[in-house]
Amino acid sequence: MKPGFSRKSWFGTIQFGKMLSLFAPLLFLSASCSRPPAKTETPAPEPSQIKVDVKAGGPIVLTTSSAEFQILPSGYIQASLIKGDQKLSLDQPGAGSSDVLMQDGKPVQFALDLSAAKVVDSPGKLGRGKRWKIRGHAQDANIQRTLQVEGYDAFPIFCFRARSTRTPAPPMSTSIA
Repeated sequence: MKPGFSRKSWFGTIQFGKMLSLFAPLLFLSASCSRPPAKTETPAPEPSQIKVDVKAGGPIVLTTSSAEFQILPSGYIQASLIKGDQKLSLDQPGAGSSDVLMQDGKPVQFALDLSAAKVVDSPGKLGRGKRWKIRGHAQDANIQRTLQVEGYDAFPIFCFRARSTRTPAPPMSTSIA
């Protein structure tokens, strides 16, 4: 047998040099395939076409390509379909909100702070749009409410609403001994 490292296998004796010459090209190919892909710059998404008009004292008016939504200080959202110069609606706002929270058998009235509404672009699964977050508080109780409204360019006749109500935690008193 020739000097050098050899290994006995089922196929006979294979020398180390021959094994290295067989597997070296595979190592180089696998190393070249692990390079990260070239970075491509993605263009910035176009802003939403939804118009927002925040009026002092309310309402907040959201205008899409075919509808208008007015968020009143009570939290009621009045929707109107826009046909030419006309605004068509089937509902009229009542005296209270569109939802009621009861505490001790009495309805709790909330006052939303429409002037402090936060409006941000909302690029989500539904496409381009805008999100409004409006905070408020109960008039006679220590309860806070957040109203979140979303509108999307792809669905111009819809407005999605979510609200959360919570009581703030009482301040903690701490003493250091």
